[in-house]
Amino acid sequence: MRNFRYALLFILFLSFSNGFSQNRSIQFLEKPWQEILQIAKKENKLIFMDAYAVWCGPCKWMAANIFTNDTVADYFNKTFICVKVDMEKGEGRVLGKKFEVKAYPTLLFIDTAGALIHKKVGADRKAQDYIKMALTAQDPEECLAHYLSQYKAGNRTPAFMMTYFDRISDTYTPVNESLNQYFSTVVEATLSDRINWNIIYKYVNDKNSKEFSYLLKNADKYERLYTIDSVNQKIWQVYTNEFIQLIRSQPFSQEKYSRLKEEVLKSGYRLAIEVTNTADQWLQQFREQNK
Repeated sequence: MRNFRYALLFILFLSFSNGFSQNRSIQFLEKPWQEILQIAKKENKLIFMDAYAVWCGPCKWMAANIFTNDTVADYFNKTFICVKVDMEKGEGRVLGKKFEVKAYPTLLFIDTAGALIHKKVGADRKAQDYIKMALTAQDPEECLAHYLSQYKAGNRTPAFMMTYFDRISDTYTPVNESLNQYFSTVVEATLSDRINWNIIYKYVNDKNSKEFSYLLKNADKYERLYTIDSVNQKIWQVYTNEFIQLIRSQPFSQEKYSRLKEEVLKSGYRLAIEVTNTADQWLQQFREQNK
């Protein structure tokens, strides 16, 4: 783990010391998949796959701005067997099903046996994020495959689960099921522990969940332990998401909307009136836009 951090710091230093001249790019091989696997075995390297679609805007942006970054290009060319695969034609359709590619761009790290090691969906804006991702993929205790394996083996420690949720959310995999399973094993008194608060703050979005109910009832406790702003922001986010879903639902139910307003106003949340007033403004704007 220490070596991982040192490597990251060193490479990030290089990324800033390279200046603004960008002349190189990632060299992607264009060969059949089985041949790519043979090359990876021969060179004993992981495969880096850019799983893209030709119509994907972020894919094009990443190709133009990240894959042409000298630091990224040099590191990926040296470290991986790099391939670009159009997921909507040829072998891409088969590989897309195999690696469960459901959004673009999806960045995959695959071992010499063809097994998925790490996965990240989306086009981050900073070059150093791609170096960090590459280092994570190579770390046997930090990559996605490790966390999936440990979760399957029954690891439910809070620190592990925090990173587990981060890893699977990076793949655009819903966390709701594993989140509910985790909190079903958590003693209520520990819901305000820092790691559990971090998980609640980042991933809990269900106003009917026991952990949100506990947060709402014990908001003053969380405010003392952490900050008033962060607690208010979390509760605000959960309630406004509920209002947005109702406002956009078809057909719109005034009864459900009124019940939610009443629930929020009776919740004891310090910004309850502000939330409901904001929701009313959104509802009015939505109706005007859809006349």
